[in-house]
Amino acid sequence: MNKPLPRYWSWILPSVGALFMAVHFGVCTQDDAFISFRYAENWANGLGWVFNPNEYVEGYSNPLWTLLFGVVFLLGGDPVHWSLLFGYGSIIFLTYSTFHLATTFQISSLWLWLGLLIVALDPSMVLESVQGLESVFYAGLVPLMVSLAIRERQDSLSHRWSLVSAILLCLTRPEAPLFVGLLYTGLWLCDRDWRRTLLPLSIVGLQLALMTGLRLWYFGDPLPNTFYAKVGGWSGMRGVQYCVAHAKHHPLMWLGLIGGLFPEKHTPSKHLRLLYWVLLPYLFYVVSIGGDFKPTSRFLLPMAGLATVLLMFVLQTIKSKHHLWAGGLLSLMFICRLPLFNKAETWALDRRNNLVARKVVGEWLDQYTPPDTVLAMHSIGVVPFYAQRHTIDMWGLTDRTIAKTPNEQFGQGMAGHEKTNPDYVFSKHPDLYLPEDGFFQPHKTMQTPEEGFPNDFTDFYRPISIPIEGSWLNIWVHKRFKEKGGFGEWKKSTNPAPN
Repeated sequence: MNKPLPRYWSWILPSVGALFMAVHFGVCTQDDAFISFRYAENWANGLGWVFNPNEYVEGYSNPLWTLLFGVVFLLGGDPVHWSLLFGYGSIIFLTYSTFHLATTFQISSLWLWLGLLIVALDPSMVLESVQGLESVFYAGLVPLMVSLAIRERQDSLSHRWSLVSAILLCLTRPEAPLFVGLLYTGLWLCDRDWRRTLLPLSIVGLQLALMTGLRLWYFGDPLPNTFYAKVGGWSGMRGVQYCVAHAKHHPLMWLGLIGGLFPEKHTPSKHLRLLYWVLLPYLFYVVSIGGDFKPTSRFLLPMAGLATVLLMFVLQTIKSKHHLWAGGLLSLMFICRLPLFNKAETWALDRRNNLVARKVVGEWLDQYTPPDTVLAMHSIGVVPFYAQRHTIDMWGLTDRTIAKTPNEQFGQGMAGHEKTNPDYVFSKHPDLYLPEDGFFQPHKTMQTPEEGFPNDFTDFYRPISIPIEGSWLNIWVHKRFKEKGGFGEWKKSTNPAPN
């Protein structure tokens, strides 16, 4: 009789499968990642934690991740290549941390395999991991922190490693204190141990106080500017739609959330209560902010490890033929995820094409515009990074005034991209305006002023189309731009004037 595989293969083999999928998606670093890259590069070059030199606005929401790329720049590394490596590592980390939590809950081998396959072979998670953002790393920290805290509580160990996880979590995302506070208050409800609850909460509270003090001193605001730019009212209906869309492709995760509400009599209910104590308020938070615009469900990723362990835990309490259950659930998972894989592949292709096109534009602007050129655009990642030009963010992530502009229809637009103030932006007379849609196409596009633009916009700006590498750059140029030299070097080298 063959011996069963050791339990550690339960997370290694699914991780390998996920890595193959990640390599298949290729290089599709998202535009938002380049915002962190630009902050990191400016810091490495001695300009400080700024997007534009001398503008102290916290336009990122992942301090630890941005610092990590600061080290990459100090060492002369390529941020795109390193973001892929960090993403691959994050896949392995999330799978392992889910394994760690599952073994804490003493999940049997069969359901352990099933749960880890559910986590690792998730096209949306894998795609998110290779887009240059911190989401999957953050999602891995959550179950690891919960698992370590439970083990330390059960075995009367020190808080050392769970506390390290909590500190890293709070450095990674601004909403992380919600997880930390819920975890330790939930543990207190389980054992009523004040000392083991107050000590880690006090240390994390001190960390948050220091971070807030540094933020006020350096940036002038108590919260990241991204919070002001993305939050402005209740967005619950959009958040519900976000969760429903996720459930269509991840029914097993939601089955775990629902199934745990009806535990078997012999189920240790305090463990279930703890997971729900952490999960449900966070789910309410995601719904209240309206979710996210991306199809990778990144705001629900931090729930993946906990919800999947809930599913494993509930299934192994059911008295039935386990192998039939496992086969049926695996079949359900793959059937539901086939459309998701196709969507992820399409999104990956779009991101790859977007990255290539915007890099071409950014490098062209770097070569053919004066160093003091000022750009205005919406997606301020790739183009400004390669152009190395001062850029006004039309969505306000790196602009305090736009971020704090009220929006009476907040919650009805694209999540995270609803703040805008064209009157303010064009009162600053940027040299070039790059529209969000159609600014780099295979054909000329005759631009017209967008809705909400100032009435005198065309008094100062004219649309032009510039041929670049077989495509056309369709943008608006300020009429005074020629006083700075305009596209002088390009005109000298090519002769034809823009149309």
